Amino acid sequence: MEKQQAYCAFISYRHQSPDQDIAKALHTAIENYGIPASIKKQTGRKKMGKVFRDQEELPLSADLGADIEAALDASEWFIAICSPRYLESKWCLRELEYFIERKGREHVLTVLVDGDPKDSFADALRYVQNADGSVTEVEPLAAAVGEPTMSGKLKKLKTEKLRILAPMLGVSFDDLKRRARQRRLRIAAIIAAAMLVAGTALGVFLTVNHIRNEALRREAEQQAMIAEEQSKIAEERRQMAEEQRILALNNGIGELIERSETAFARDDRVSSAKALLEALDLSDSNDGLRRDEILTKLRRTMLISPFSTITAFDNQNERIQDIVPLPDGKKAVGVVNWDHVALIDFEQNRIDYRVSSGMSMVVQLGLSPDGSRFVANYGSHATVWNTADGSEVYTYHGKRNGDRDVANVFFWRDADTLLVQDWEQFYFVNITDGSERLFYTYGEQMDWYSPADNFYTYLDGRSLDEIFTAYTDDFLGINVTPAQDWSKIMIGGKGGETGTLLIDENGQLVCPLTYLPATFFEKNAVSPDGKVAIWLSWGGIGGMAVIGGWDTETQEILYLNPFQQDTHYSVSEIAFSPDSSRMAVVVNDVLFILDTRTCDVIHYETLESTNIVPSVTFSTDGKYIFLTDRDLFIFNAETFDLLVLEQGTEGAPYSEIIALEDAIFACDNDGNVKIFCLPELASVSEADEAPGELVERYYPGILPDGVSEFQLQHEIIHGYWEQNNNLPESWLQPQKQISREGDRAAVFYPDGAVELFDPYGDGTVLNTIHQLTAPITAFGMVKNRLVASDYFGRMMFYDLEKNEIVRILNDGMAHTGFAYTEDGSMLMALRIGSVPAIDVYSMEDGELLFTIVGTSEIEEFAFTKDGKYAVGVMKNGEYVVADLLTEEATLIANARAFAAR
Repeated sequence: MEKQQAYCAFISYRHQSPDQDIAKALHTAIENYGIPASIKKQTGRKKMGKVFRDQEELPLSADLGADIEAALDASEWFIAICSPRYLESKWCLRELEYFIERKGREHVLTVLVDGDPKDSFADALRYVQNADGSVTEVEPLAAAVGEPTMSGKLKKLKTEKLRILAPMLGVSFDDLKRRARQRRLRIAAIIAAAMLVAGTALGVFLTVNHIRNEALRREAEQQAMIAEEQSKIAEERRQMAEEQRILALNNGIGELIERSETAFARDDRVSSAKALLEALDLSDSNDGLRRDEILTKLRRTMLISPFSTITAFDNQNERIQDIVPLPDGKKAVGVVNWDHVALIDFEQNRIDYRVSSGMSMVVQLGLSPDGSRFVANYGSHATVWNTADGSEVYTYHGKRNGDRDVANVFFWRDADTLLVQDWEQFYFVNITDGSERLFYTYGEQMDWYSPADNFYTYLDGRSLDEIFTAYTDDFLGINVTPAQDWSKIMIGGKGGETGTLLIDENGQLVCPLTYLPATFFEKNAVSPDGKVAIWLSWGGIGGMAVIGGWDTETQEILYLNPFQQDTHYSVSEIAFSPDSSRMAVVVNDVLFILDTRTCDVIHYETLESTNIVPSVTFSTDGKYIFLTDRDLFIFNAETFDLLVLEQGTEGAPYSEIIALEDAIFACDNDGNVKIFCLPELASVSEADEAPGELVERYYPGILPDGVSEFQLQHEIIHGYWEQNNNLPESWLQPQKQISREGDRAAVFYPDGAVELFDPYGDGTVLNTIHQLTAPITAFGMVKNRLVASDYFGRMMFYDLEKNEIVRILNDGMAHTGFAYTEDGSMLMALRIGSVPAIDVYSMEDGELLFTIVGTSEIEEFAFTKDGKYAVGVMKNGEYVVADLLTEEATLIANARAFAAR
């Protein structure tokens, strides 16, 4: 046998009891183990071979280290006898590191004698370094003999030795354990047979009565022995089954946690919460397995800022438009790639199905009031489908077989009736039997448009007759808008050039919206209370947009107001507040908030010109205004403060936006959908006072008496940031700082370098960190962490005990001040920028937990002393408060309500 095959195993242990006693017993057990015949045949291995244990094998030598290394090189397996004492021996740790360096960790086995794994296993066993430099914690294969007495440990080793032998023989522990039980049963049977033969021989010499009694006694003993062995086997099987159940349960919980992490990474907090709640239910029904881990991740998921993303739907670059949500808000229908209609499931983040009626483009999409059916208008025909499964219900075909005859189609009051505009006529169509009832025909009220004092005549001297000469036999797909209570319908004129009509559901005139015939495209709407009809034209006289309002009860015109600016293809739909008092419209990249009754301008907001037709709507409670114009804007509807600006791109601007009861969802032109939560779903709110006593801020700029004079070594690398006159002078000079606990010191340089010192030492540099590259704007040292943020938005978390980087964030968010919890577990960092915001981080791993956004400038911030809240004090005297959900019952209740939304 070659030298490297001389030993089947090398036992590494601390020469103290009980470690050395266990090592000696294991040595004997391995060398004396009789390999089962079937395994011999399977592996070709006849015996285990010799085991190296230094007290037994190592001769006296002047070069003890060389002998150990030779033995390690000649050993196939390495067995570490682990306990807290093992970690105190540098020779044991060196043996382990040497073996792993030469042969890898795959052939390392462990026996846990005392203590917990984290107190007894070396770091080389517990952690694996990945290719990207990160570290993953692993659980080494271990036999555990942790009993309070030595006799108990040795007794347990008789079974646990199989956990060591199994990988050495290339078989499973369960297989080896089963073979051991079979061997014991065979031995028991042989003993029983021998006893029976002996009893029979003895009976020759005894009396008949004595023979009978002895036979009964022996039979009873044999039965008792068999029963005891069967009981042991049954208990072992029960324990094995329980171990397998716990393993399967642990794997199941692990899969759910991994699913939640994947969802959290794509901003899908709803799916993340659902997976974690499922894992929590499994844990609670099984003695709380991994419960603390689950609750930690659930708390991070539920730390939600107002207007943050709670669900994100990646549609793989398929453009979705004309999205219409179902009443429950959990699904929606939308037009995909122009010619298909898809059912979108926002809970599962997927498209359930797609339907199409030919290759024609969908020009209009509508949903029945109860959400059970939807209709797609293709111009030549319109098709109705069942929402549940996408099955086709009914198709209406245009009467002239033209490509654009079917101009408007939508459901009327219920899922069985359509209102169809077929060229010049409107019909009510019964889906069940296909019957039709004529509702209204264009042209019946042409004499309405004769007043000489119409607005256009007043504006440029042209008469209505001159305007109407542009009438052509063209597509009639001008806006048709029903009131919310279905009592009225607003209908644009032919070709956008013959005015607008307001009629009731019987086709009778309610209000002829005269004086303002349209040009080009119309926008019209009826206020939610049905009292005001609004009509908007653009691109007309002088390229000017004009808005008109009519009282639907008195049939009187309320106003005809021009927008004093050209309109460059950017007039939005008209959006009303829920109480009908206000309306919002975008004209030429300016958002106007108008009084519905008077058209007075309440507020206007100039947007960046994008030449994209904007979309605007109010939240269902009227508190917010949502706007897309490439970017997504969210305004406070009372103060008109900009609360959120979510930037789109030139290639994929935000295009669709829909208000739900507690959220909004927006879609860009690449089909990516995000659902943003309203404040009602968030754990951040505003208050008139702080919810408790605040932790006093730690300002590291004051050095106490007795601190050493630091011997600075770093030479500053100069950069273009020095030319920025807006930077404070303090940022451009080295800054000496001391930790909150006073046990560490650092110097922060304007080029981002950091030198670490012992504040009461000899002043020499302990370590230098080169990770940040610009002036450091915020910094601090608390417990065993150093945190710093530079001017370019890089954030560094550094472990002062291990002298290694924990995390580097490069999200472009620079900060100007830090605050900490008293236990040092969390950090608040005030952002530099126009939006008043505080980022909250985990100090342990540097993860951004959530962001607190204020409605005015934040002047001070801190955690409460009880650790339950993060608080920002705003310039307007109010507080913005984040509930950190430290109460377990509240956390779980909020999560269940959130996941069920």
